[in-house]
Amino acid sequence: MTAKYFHVARVSMRARTAYLADFLLGSVFYALILYVFVQLWSVLGRTRGFAVEGFGPRELVWYLMASEAIMLGRARFEQETDEEVKTGAIAYYLNKPYRYVLFKLASYWGETALKMALNIAIGATVALLAVGPIRVNAAHLLAALACAAMALTLNFLISMALSLSAFWVEDTAPFFWIYGKLLFVLGGLFAPMEVYPDALARVARATPLNYVLYAPARLFVQFDMDFFMSALMMQAVWIAALSLLVMALYSMGVKRLNVNGG
Repeated sequence: MTAKYFHVARVSMRARTAYLADFLLGSVFYALILYVFVQLWSVLGRTRGFAVEGFGPRELVWYLMASEAIMLGRARFEQETDEEVKTGAIAYYLNKPYRYVLFKLASYWGETALKMALNIAIGATVALLAVGPIRVNAAHLLAALACAAMALTLNFLISMALSLSAFWVEDTAPFFWIYGKLLFVLGGLFAPMEVYPDALARVARATPLNYVLYAPARLFVQFDMDFFMSALMMQAVWIAALSLLVMALYSMGVKRLNVNGG
């Protein structure tokens, strides 16, 4: 049964490479952002000796490399899903030999895996040239990648839940705008939670957003087994809860689906 979803992922990956210029442009933007923050952290490190709980300028650059790789590596499927729901085109998926949400997940991962691989290669090159390497071994890297895979799946479920709200609202774009900005802050995109005031850090850690960016990026820079197990457990809890929410939204939405014309 899973073979067909692997095929969907493979087709999605191949379709992405068909528009190579557009695909590479996003990675150039990622490299530019990373370069700008390399300069920022370097200046802070030289002039103010900026460091917090083991995060010096070098660690902050590598942290940003990891968090931005995830942020910009996510496949953006929400507009397509929004249109399918609003126009009723989603009805054409109902009699297909696959589940709509799993089809979208497979397509999402096909594109995301390709974008992540390119972002990591480009980001690591920029970080190495700018600040040099950090200490990381193969086991810790695999653990961080596992956490990143869970993080990207969690992002998919949050995005799918927001997209399926199109069954009830006219436009979901504002929801995604808010979600993106919350990832900046509560997700820890530009800096780890250790930099935050205590009150803000507590709020961030109470949401699933810090498990999308902060957790895998921190594990990549500063691996800790206790934190890894805790993060993985919480990611699994959030994934389970959001899976139930997505299934409920999809089930309720399909029941009230009203297709106009065609």
